[in-house]
Amino acid sequence: MKKCLSLLGLLIFLLVLKNNVFADWICGTFASDSSTKYFYFSRAIQKDPDYALPYRSRAWTELRQKNYPAATKDFETALKLNPVDCVSWYGYSELKRALKDWEGALKNLEQALQLNPRYLWAHLSRAECFDQTGNAKAALESRVRYLQLSGNLQEALFHLDEFLSKEIDKKSRIQTLEWRANIKTELKDTVGAILDWDQVILLHPRYARAYFKRGILKKRMKKKEEALKDFHTALEKDPHYANNIQKEFY
Repeated sequence: MKKCLSLLGLLIFLLVLKNNVFADWICGTFASDSSTKYFYFSRAIQKDPDYALPYRSRAWTELRQKNYPAATKDFETALKLNPVDCVSWYGYSELKRALKDWEGALKNLEQALQLNPRYLWAHLSRAECFDQTGNAKAALESRVRYLQLSGNLQEALFHLDEFLSKEIDKKSRIQTLEWRANIKTELKDTVGAILDWDQVILLHPRYARAYFKRGILKKRMKKKEEALKDFHTALEKDPHYANNIQKEFY
């Protein structure tokens, strides 16, 4: 009797599995070859045409096979069904990159990063797209963000140092010094970060944020009077810093 019940349970389980869309998606995901993946993803879509996940997965399979028209259709369907899926936006950007549509890829990556600002690979892909369009500063920003998120702070610092060694406009220098100061702060190089904020202030004496950030670092170094002076200057330049200063200092 127990054996019959066990067999019956197994048959019911297999029947449910056969008709389960998610089970098909799992089978497709872990399949070793593209044709098997395509079969399972397509079967999942037939069972539930309103389920976005199999469209996204089939689109990735088609992209790897360089079937760009089919991949385009599936990515667009996936995003129509689930427009807040950052992975689908990223996948669609990879398709645009394959077609060398750099601007289209950047638009899709922007969507992905709005949904998930910490999406590691989207930042790296964005940097590579900016490289292709010749926007060196934007490429640097995205690459540094990718390296920050992946914990490669020393490599991020290397790229920033390299960029600052070039002839760049004043605005770019200020922004890059600010990024470097933030990286040095993460690396606990407080003195180095303060030196970078010093340079920012020399280039942009009315930049309230620079005084505020330098004040925080001086406070950490127990230089209370210097920190207070920076906080007061930040407040003079921009009264909106009042709440931030109160939280940080008192």
